[in-house]
Amino acid sequence: MKYYCPKCKSKEIMEFGNSVYCSECDLEFSKDFIGKIEDSNVLSNQELNGVLDAFEEFKDPDKLNEFLKSVEEDLNSLKNKNKKK
Repeated sequence: MKYYCPKCKSKEIMEFGNSVYCSECDLEFSKDFIGKIEDSNVLSNQELNGVLDAFEEFKDPDKLNEFLKSVEEDLNSLKNKNKKK
């Protein structure tokens, strides 16, 4: 398969193992996604890392429990609002 940049459609890319780098966008993409899902839905490796980093804090059990408690409270609040309707 001839790879390209899913963001800018440039064919001027460099291949590295399982990824491609676009010098136009300065972004790297996994070959696993290119041509398999719609280009507008392909996230760069940098974007994917940003998503994963957002969940980094949940490695701390106290922070995870705090988050889960907050979600549970929100769900209970929604249930109570729906019962009143």
